[in-house]
Parts: sequence; C-alpha cells; structure tokens
Amino acid sequence: MANPAGVLERAIFFAVRLNSGHADAAEHEACRRWREADAEHERVWRQLQAIETDLRTVSGSVAAAALRAAPSRGRRRALAMLALGTVGTGATLAWRDGAWERMTADYRSGVGERRRFALADGAELWLNTGSAVRTDSGERRLTLLAGELRMDTGAGAPWEVRTRQACFTGTRARFLLRQIEDATLLDLTHGDLRIAPVQGRETLADPGGRYRVTARDARREPAAPFDPAGWASGVLTVRGMRLADFLQELSRYQRGWISCDPAVADLRVSGVFLLDDLPGALDTLARALPTRIQRYAGLWTRVLPT
Repeated sequence: MANPAGVLERAIFFAVRLNSGHADAAEHEACRRWREADAEHERVWRQLQAIETDLRTVSGSVAAAALRAAPSRGRRRALAMLALGTVGTGATLAWRDGAWERMTADYRSGVGERRRFALADGAELWLNTGSAVRTDSGERRLTLLAGELRMDTGAGAPWEVRTRQACFTGTRARFLLRQIEDATLLDLTHGDLRIAPVQGRETLADPGGRYRVTARDARREPAAPFDPAGWASGVLTVRGMRLADFLQELSRYQRGWISCDPAVADLRVSGVFLLDDLPGALDTLARALPTRIQRYAGLWTRVLPT
C-alpha cells in the first residue's frame, strides 16, 4: 500500500511544477504516468486540484492570494501547509505558532490532545490542544510558550506562570491562561491570583473574572460565549456563539482547515459538543442549522448554506 504522506507530497510536487510556467513536455508526461499508475494517485491529485480551484474562487481570501502570488518554492510550501493540515482557521495561511517551542518544551500536547500532569505538593497542570509549557529555574515557576493551560496550584506555596505579556502568581487557585497573538486571556475560577504585566502595575484578579492581559495592563472582559474550562472535560459548551467563531474555536482541535461561508457566519450556535468527535459535532451542526458540510479528504472542511 502506498504511503499516504508520500502520495500527497508527490501530488504537491507535480501541482507546483506544472503550474510554475517552466514545466516541459517530459514533466507533464511524468505526471500523467504517475496519476495513471495507481487509483489513489489520481484520487489525491483530483482532491488537490479541487482545493486549489475552490481557494481561487474565495473573494478576498488571503489563502487564494498567497497561492496566486507565491513563487514555485513558496507555492509548494503553501500547498503543503494546507494539505498536511498545518494551516490556521479562517482565511489565513500560516504555520501554527510555537511549533519549535512545543517540540522542546518540558510539558506539551499535540493538536487535538489534552493532557494532565501532576506537579509538586498536589498541584496539577492541564494542557489544551497544541500547547507547550517550560519549567523555569527555581521551584514552582512555569512559562506558557504556546496554547492554553489550566493550573491548579494546590494548597501549598504559590505557583508562578509567565506568558509573553505578564506573570501570574496563584495561591490555592485554579486559573486558565490562553496565549493569543498579542495578549493572554485569563479565567480565574477560584483562589488568589496576582497579575503583573511586564510593563504595567500589578493587580489582583477577581474570582470568576475573565481578563485580557497585555504587556501594559489587565482589563476585565465580558463572559465568553463558551465555557472556557470545558475542554478539560473534553467538551465545548457554547451559548449563542456566532457560527464563524464557533468553527474557529472547534478547528483548534484538529489538523486541517475549517472555513465558513459568509452567508452563514452570523448564525448562532448553542449546545454541548464532544471534542473527541469533531465530525460528529459538525454533522450535528448541519442537522440543527440551515447548513451543509463539505469535506476534502479530512484536510479541509467547509460549512456552507443549504
């Protein structure tokens, strides 16, 4: 049986080369022979062509623009990121942040994986999908490199968790930190937690509060349209969440790309969805809302109007 990754890589090679404007007749013939050599080769080739065709039709899509503008080497990288499931959600085309850091972290989780680690004196560290944490010098000091964590400090001495924007020190506390591009999102379930932005004044968080923390300050945020702690139990519980935002959140738990047609982006979603059954979650969505699901070999999922 052919290696699926090898088949896909070969299809990407031919697609990039034949669309570069520099392919000769021999290369076109080599591609034809490769496609005819195995039904799986032809199936993967057609799906890859369908993905490219659909990307070109998305008006204003960054992904489409990137594929049109990229030179041969960049185009191959862009296609590889899409086909191998390393693109982000929405209409962006980029490597997932912190890939190298996740590989070298002391604690890490893969995409779609949630892990629990027992720490000193009864403390617990939980990692959400695609996350990484490093242990720092000294006791009870951690750094969130990428993704999201839940920290249960236990009843002992305080624990300190750093992000790019701030230092969080908790005592008898349970809190969640999520690293996004320019801020850290904080949810404090209970206990005492101090927030010290790297360029701002220290503040004490209120239990039950949600904060957006930048390098300069910590600002109270409205409650999220989903349960921010639900992932530790393997569920995503949402209340009146925009469909586009829901899909963006859901896409964190799988490799590949989920896109939402603008015609249905503002539909509202409520319910409890199992993170270990994303295809089932999307099928449930299609039954509950006027939408349909279109899948490309598990690499790209589109949510469209019926």
